Amino acid sequence: MIQRKPLESPEKRISKSIGLINISLILPTMYNDISKPPPPLPSIQFTELSPGVGLLLPLSRRGHGPGLVLLVPDTTEHLNIAEGVPSPLIKWAEEGYAVVQVEERALGEAALKQATEALSQCDKCEPKGKVGLVCRFSQVVRLLNGEDEV
Repeated sequence: MIQRKPLESPEKRISKSIGLINISLILPTMYNDISKPPPPLPSIQFTELSPGVGLLLPLSRRGHGPGLVLLVPDTTEHLNIAEGVPSPLIKWAEEGYAVVQVEERALGEAALKQATEALSQCDKCEPKGKVGLVCRFSQVVRLLNGEDEV
């Protein structure tokens, strides 16, 4: 008789290398009970960390997710949904990310450090120590490279 070793957690890990790229997937092996109603959608919980820097918790039913730093042009309408199209901040939070938005006026080493620290302290951000970065305008690349003219 063959004895199967139980998984240590309710997920299955798959890893594969393609050339120089290592791809790791974590596949769920447990699903929600469909006989119960789904959990409610969370409400918007936006925290302004400093002028031009703000944290939005995930807006998915799961309620937690990976961290993302979003670099955007200056805006006063970061929580708007115009004609059915959400702002980038809302869109990424709807996809399940804990998002820190950094506007152009606040961009600098201090703002990026503040963003990563906010995500590391956020209880809705998992996994810790890993953060994505999305740039919504080309001038940021030049600023990050230390070029004076934008």
